[in-house]
Amino acid sequence: MLLAFGLNACIPDGDGTMHGCVKGATGELRVIDPARGQKCTSSEIAVKWNQQGSPGLKGDPGAPGEKGDKGDKGDKGDTGDSGAAGTPGAKGDKGDAGTPGAKGDQGDPGTPGTPGAKGDKGDPGTAGVKGDKGDPGTPGAKGDQGDPGTPGAKGDQGDPGTPGAPGAPGAPGEPGAPGEKGDKGDPGAPGGSTPVRQSGEVAFVDAADTTGYVGTDGTAAVALAAADADFVAGTNATVSGFRAAKQVGGASLTFTLVKNGTDTAIACTVASAETTCTDADSVSVTASDSLVVRITQPGSTFARYARWSALFSPA
Repeated sequence: MLLAFGLNACIPDGDGTMHGCVKGATGELRVIDPARGQKCTSSEIAVKWNQQGSPGLKGDPGAPGEKGDKGDKGDKGDTGDSGAAGTPGAKGDKGDAGTPGAKGDQGDPGTPGTPGAKGDKGDPGTAGVKGDKGDPGTPGAKGDQGDPGTPGAKGDQGDPGTPGAPGAPGAPGEPGAPGEKGDKGDPGAPGGSTPVRQSGEVAFVDAADTTGYVGTDGTAAVALAAADADFVAGTNATVSGFRAAKQVGGASLTFTLVKNGTDTAIACTVASAETTCTDADSVSVTASDSLVVRITQPGSTFARYARWSALFSPA
């Protein structure tokens, strides 16, 4: 085996390891010093070995040598083959969390973007299926009782008399305080062609009852369903001379005569500051027709003593 040593090489290196290059074609060994940038060429095989003898005596320091001239730049060597991947090292311990940095200054607000064009109006959605009627709500708190009017004496119910000829209707007077409610009498059959005035009333219309119904009797509050207040005409007749009233103040009320679930032409409105209204229209009914008076209001406040009346002239 042939050995070649550089004159100024630090051989072996600091840990006693010697480095060399073996030519593959001839087996010639060339010792190198990696600390001085020496390395094997693409046609050589890198080898290293270490055999440490007994320490020798420390020699005297040698005189510093003269600085050598800078050598010429060597040719770029061929790229060596990739080495096999080493075994991954053990996962290190998680480092301590760093101290949070100081909060940066708030950036200037961006320029507002140009508003987009208004989109086309969408098609109306399909109407949903009508839901089941909900359970009645919990009654609201009872309002303060108003000052009671002087009640009239309750009269005994008399036998129905023969209706007299109708007089000309007088101007409606201011509503009096309601007397105590009497017992409801049995409805008598209209006599001949003599008109009979039917009527109904309710003592209080709550602000929440924006739509309610009144029949031919007196009740404390409006019915919430027409079926709970309607009445049958009982004979073929013409309904006319419709009048409605309420106590002054409170909500404005609109009264509408409903026949078989359909609004008729008979309707009038008592404004908040008014007490009465009339309608000159007339409507024909048959004996089996179902009738009821609907009361509507805007829901802003309550109203008291709402009542209606109309002439039923047998046909």
